[in-house]
Amino acid sequence: MSDSEASLKHLDEKICYLRRKRDEIHERINNRRDEFVASCLAFQNEVYVEDNDEIHTLLAEKERLQNEIHSLDKKNRALESSTAAFVEEVLEELQQTVSALEG
Repeated sequence: MSDSEASLKHLDEKICYLRRKRDEIHERINNRRDEFVASCLAFQNEVYVEDNDEIHTLLAEKERLQNEIHSLDKKNRALESSTAAFVEEVLEELQQTVSALEG
């Protein structure tokens, strides 16, 4: 085998070796990209679940507060009604007292 044939064979082997290395690097890059995408999706799902739990908690709190507002409004109306009746009763008694004093 001549030097040029040996050199050609050596270069051919080196090219094959570099191609294999390139293919391995591409495969590693693709695997890491797939792992990264999978971890991103897992993170997004985790964030979605946490946000969803927080939304449910906030909605439950909102409903509780709305029920409390309704209850307080009901109590307020009852208090206003009884206060109005009391004031009316006191005014009637005052009118009767004034009428008795004048008459």
